Formats: sequence, C-alpha cells, structure tokens
Amino acid sequence: MTNNEYCAGGGAEPCRCLSWGWVLLLTGCVAIFSLSPCKAAAADVVRPAVAHTITIQLNGNLTGRTFQGIGGLSAGASSRLLYDYPRRERRAVLNYLFRPHFGAGYQILKVEIGGDVDSTDGSEPSFARTPGQFAHPKASYFHRGYEWWLMREAKKINPRIKLWVLQWGAPYWVGHQTLYTKKNAEYVCRFIQGAWKYYHLRINYCGLWNEKLYSVAYVKLLRRTLDANGLERVKIVAADDGGNDAWSLAARMLKDPALMKAVYALGAHYPLTWGPINRTFVADAVKTGKPLWASEDYSQPGGWKHAKFLVHEFLENHLEFHTSSETIWPLIGSWYAALPCGGQGPMLARTPWSGHYDVEPALWALAHFGQFVPLGWKYLAANACGKLPAGGDYCTFRSPVSGNYSLIAETSAASVPQTLRVHLSGGLSTGRVYEWQSTRKRQFIMVGKITPVGGTFTMTLRPHAIYTLTTTTGQKKGRAFNPPPKPFPLPYRDNFQKDTIGRSPRYFSDLHDAFAVEKEGNGAKLCLRQQITHRGIAWMKGAPPLTLIGSTKWRNYQVSVQAKIPPKAYASLLGRVAASGWHSLVHGYRFNLHSSGRWTLWSNTDPIARGTARLGSMPWHTIVLRFSGPQTIVIVDGHTLVRHVSLLRINGMAGLGSSWNHVEFRDFAVTPIVAKNSALVNKALHAQASASSIWSKKYDAKKAVDGQAGTRWNSAPGTAAGQWLQLRFARPTLCNVVLIRQFARRIIDCELKVSANGINWRTIAKARPNGKSAFELSFTPLKTKYMRVVIGSTARHQPPSIREFGLYYVPPK
Repeated sequence: MTNNEYCAGGGAEPCRCLSWGWVLLLTGCVAIFSLSPCKAAAADVVRPAVAHTITIQLNGNLTGRTFQGIGGLSAGASSRLLYDYPRRERRAVLNYLFRPHFGAGYQILKVEIGGDVDSTDGSEPSFARTPGQFAHPKASYFHRGYEWWLMREAKKINPRIKLWVLQWGAPYWVGHQTLYTKKNAEYVCRFIQGAWKYYHLRINYCGLWNEKLYSVAYVKLLRRTLDANGLERVKIVAADDGGNDAWSLAARMLKDPALMKAVYALGAHYPLTWGPINRTFVADAVKTGKPLWASEDYSQPGGWKHAKFLVHEFLENHLEFHTSSETIWPLIGSWYAALPCGGQGPMLARTPWSGHYDVEPALWALAHFGQFVPLGWKYLAANACGKLPAGGDYCTFRSPVSGNYSLIAETSAASVPQTLRVHLSGGLSTGRVYEWQSTRKRQFIMVGKITPVGGTFTMTLRPHAIYTLTTTTGQKKGRAFNPPPKPFPLPYRDNFQKDTIGRSPRYFSDLHDAFAVEKEGNGAKLCLRQQITHRGIAWMKGAPPLTLIGSTKWRNYQVSVQAKIPPKAYASLLGRVAASGWHSLVHGYRFNLHSSGRWTLWSNTDPIARGTARLGSMPWHTIVLRFSGPQTIVIVDGHTLVRHVSLLRINGMAGLGSSWNHVEFRDFAVTPIVAKNSALVNKALHAQASASSIWSKKYDAKKAVDGQAGTRWNSAPGTAAGQWLQLRFARPTLCNVVLIRQFARRIIDCELKVSANGINWRTIAKARPNGKSAFELSFTPLKTKYMRVVIGSTARHQPPSIREFGLYYVPPK
C-alpha cells in the first residue's frame, strides 16, 4: 500500500489535485452561463456566485468501456480486528460493505495471499509454511487467517461479487528472495484451488507481486501453470505497480502475442496521485484493447474531505486514463490505530471488545457508485463523461439491456453553482430521474425527483457535493445496531486454553511472522507458538516475529507471560508501545530473554540495559514488565533484573515476540497498577521562554513550552549550529530531567546549560540525538533560575526546531 499525501495544508481545503483551469467542452456541447443562488454547507467556503450552465448530450447509442466494478482490498492485515467482532456487529459491518442497496455495495473483493511477512500493518498467515506442508496439505492449513472467511461472507451477502487475489510476500521455500519462480506459481494455484475445495469460492482474478517490478517470463509461467491446474477461467491482472511508468508492460504486450494473451487486464496503483502515468504508456495500454483498472487507490481516512476526493479520483481516472474499475485500500480500517496508516478507510472497526464501528462519509461516497452502477453497465461516450466548467467531474453509465442510466458528478473544486442541462436520446429512459446527494452535513440522501420534459431536464449542482442522477430505484442508506465504544477491558488475561488451534488468539495482531495457538509438547494444554523458523520473501523489510495487543492509552500497568525458549532462541515481552512504524519498528520497550539467560532491554532500537540472568532448570520462565510513572521494572522468575527511569515512554500497547524459532507462550496477562509519582509536573510550562532567533512569530520560543503538540519553536532562516532555546523561572526550580521532542529530527548534538543570573553558564548534560524525534538529558538534581539548550550541529545545516521542551524532577528510585 502506498500512503500518499494528496492535499496541501491551510485555507479552505486547498487541494493540488483538485485545481483546474477552464475546460474546453467536447465537440457538440453548448455552454451557456447564467446566475443562480446557492445554499452551501456552513463549513464549505463559497465565493460570490457566478453560476454556469453546461449542456450535455446523453446518447444511449454512444457507449465506451464496460464498467467492471468498485472494489475493496483486504491486505496488509487491514481486516485483522474485524474477525474478532461479536457476531451481530460483525454482520452489520459486512452488510455495510457488501450488501447490495445498503452501504458501499462493493462489487469486487481483492485479498492478500498470505505469506507470513509484514505487508503493511502486519502479516497474514500462509497456508503452506514449509515444503512439507505444501506437499502434504491438510484442511486445517486452509483455515488460517481471515481472508478465506471474508471472501466466503462477502459471497454469501452478494453472490455476484468478483474475487481477486494478489501476493505481497511468501514463505522462504518458494524462491531465492523472489516470487517469480515455478514453485511460487504452484503456490498461487494451490491457494486458488483451496478456495474452491474448502469454501466453494471461485477466484476470478489473480495478480503478480504487489508493487514490485514485473517479470514477463513469470506472467507467461503463471498463465501456463494456471491452465495446467484447470484454472483457465482465472484471469491475470498485471502488474499492480504505480508511478509514472505504470502500464509500461503494455509496450511489451504489443510486441509479444503470448504475453498479450496471458494478461486479461492492466492494473495500476494510484494512477492519478502516485503518477500521473506517462502518456505514452497510457496510449500503449489503450492500444492493447485490454481493460484498464486502478487496481489499488485511495489510502486515505474516511472523512468528508477525502470522500469528495475519492469520487473525484474515480471519475478523473476514467477521464484521464480510461479506467473501468476502481479498487481501494483499505476495504475497511480494521487494525490498531498505532500501526502504520492508522485511521484510513471508509469504515473503521478497531474495537472488537466493544463491538463499536464508525461509518465514515467515504463509505457513502462509494455508495454513489456501488448502489447505482451494476457490473456490466457501459460508460457513455462523447460529452456524457467530462469535466464541469467551474470545477468538478462527471461520468454517465447505462444499462446494456434497458434504458436505465446513472450520472455521477462531484463538485469538490467548484466555488459557484453549476446548472446541468441534460438531453436524452438513443433509447435512454425519459422517465423520472432520482437525485441523490452527499454534502459535508448529510451523506447519501435522496433529495429530489425530476421529470424530463421532451427528453430534457435541468438541475443545479452546488459546490462541494457529490451527486448521482439515476432512473433506477431500490437504493437505501442502511442502518444497523452499533453499540457505544468502550476502552480495552482491563485486567486482561488469556491462557489460550479456549482459543482455536491453528489461529491467532483474539485481539492479538501479528506484525511479522505468525503466532498461533497449538498444543504444548506434551499435548496436555494449549499455548501460543511462534510458527516461523525462516525469514520469508518479504514485500518490505521487517523485524523479527512480533505480535501486539491492547491500547495506546495504557499507562501504568504490568504485563506478564510465561515463555518456553528453545536452545539458541529468545523470547520477547513488550510494553508501552505507542506506535509501530514501517518495517515493524516499534516505538516502545522490548525485553529479550535468551535461552542462555542473556537479556537486553530495548527502547526502540536502543539497548538501554543488558545482563545475564540465572535461569533455573524448569522449561518455563515467567517474564514481567512493570510500568509505573517514569519507571520500568523487569522481573524474570521473581528476580528483579533492572529498574529504568525515563520520561520518553509513558503509554502504549503490550506484545510478544521472539527469534525465528518455535518459542511458546502461556498465561499472558495485563493488570493495571496504581503508580506513585505518575503525575509528574512539566515545570517548563511556567517558564518565560526566549531564543537566539525565530523563524517568525508563528514559531516563537514560547511555542516550545505552551503544552500544545502542534506548535513549535524554529530558529531563523539560515541558522543552525549555535542556536539556543532558553527558559527563565520566577524562582530557582528543582529539576533533573529535560525531555525534548523535535521537529524533523534535525538536531545532531546539543548540550544543556544552567545559570543563576543569565550571564555565567555551566554545562550539566550533553546529548547526541542524531535521528531521534524525542530524547532526554538527565543530570544530578539541582535548582536553577535559567536553563538553556544549545544546538551543536543539525542535519544538512537546517534550522533547529523544537516542539516540546519539558523540564521535570523525577524522585530517586
């Protein structure tokens, strides 16, 4: 998945992608300009009205490409938490996604073929982790994960939905760090065969390797392998890449008949925003005569601003790149918000313990397509699809068997009303037209009925809105039971005895590799076992095996687990994980205990304590992390190994990890504790701030001590080394720790100075935070009236910028 930033900040949603000049209408279109009043939503900025009228001809005999569906992509562990929802609420969410004439009405479901590797927000399980499992498959292997379940449920709700599969990675044994091998082609076939054998699901489409450079030889190999396994009906979509060179495969197809025959459709990721695609490649793609798809798009939160852009993106992709299908990631935002891309999706379902979910405006933007344009309808040609003169886009679709049609328009870039004058011909229905509208305040509402007169009707399009004009009926804005949100329940325990063998326990989310419930070695009880012993062929670089659970709001708690560690292996216990970045980099504490007794406590990627524990002869060892205010205590088998004090990590989730070995866990527990000295006072908030220089008043020195996360001090343009930020207190202030959170990780080194009079200074601490967004400077407790941080050097000699300068007194241990 690609996390693209589409819009610039500031103003009334200025958007680079939504800025157009005047548009020349196609031949045969008559444009008339007039004045018309407009009532816009209060939050939408509308300039003085100078309305426009555009006349479009809808001729049912002038058709273009076949519409092939609006799709949702479940990949990168983006649907992980949905499976754990209570049955009633889970059914409600699925209806919003897949039920025709209820919610989004997805017509395509695209899923990841799991490979036990990090593929964005986690890893999805493989059905064949070893050559032996592939050679001797069992039914239980095909019940791992949730994509099988999701496809089955989607098919139950909408039997006409199309199913599509794609790889992000695979187990090590399919190739030497590449998926373009014969073994992997067989692996893909086995997945598709398993879908039919165990779930009675027919897969319609399959791809190559997500956002990796394609291999012409592999495309042909995959086609031959599919055919040899009786999967001739499964069509290949290539190449699922993006950027300016997307669809470069088309030029090869025009010269290679075998390749042309192997590929059914050309798929590009984010053709408008990651690209735009090179015009030569677009022309080549059109020449192939193949369907052209936006095979992954969107990757945005579901609020109104992005809902408008979603419709613009869909329409613009057809106008600019001739696409006839759009698939968005994610299908639904159902992963922990602390993981990458948290908060994206047209729906959010992130709290299965409460059953609560959020239906976002973007879901109703999808409904403007999914509920009005069935698969197989035709785009109308000529000026039935185009750009509005004062900003916006529109496309028209017609039924191939009746006169019904639907026109979809968006006016997100418009600042004035526009009147639409529509002339009907070519067998299109001249019956009643239903007007559906979405605005910031209300989404997906049927606001009017229009009766054409003499095959013509007129309506006004207001700015910042989405419209569907249709002759069809039966649409509905669905509603379902939705309980209120609740925090993650504490205390929380899981001994894994009631969990399902072969599956991940509820609420645990694997970031890399796979953790599943299995029988212990003696077969008497169940445990949680890390399954992967060889690093897989990854879509992106990942950390060692890791799974997370809980809430970033957890502060003072104890997390404990029993671990059975094989020789030359280690087990990990994590806590206060505030976020996990790309490549499974966790921002929190991770304690590694090796089978030899050697241990390390990590904060992010920094080792902060090391040692060796004397482990007894018993196979199971109890590991405890206790978080109380600024203090972290590590206990193994009842013996305290380290006490660490820091203000950098004060909240976050818990988790488990290991080396690439079959490490086992049992009796996992998270218990809240009452912490002493947890409410530490930031004494910098009461200080007078000054600086060597400032960029502007907006970045004044006081912005670093105002307690607001979104403000910061920035030194003047052209400054770098030697710049300083200073605090002056009304009276001598007791302190021993400074916490600095900086912007853009610019500071390479700095030193902390104090003074009694603001003239004579002495250095009390130094730091080299090179590459860190937050760092501490600790020193012997003292009282001071002046304090100054002096910047030594910065990355690329950029002006230093500090979001927060915090000053604390942390009592001794």
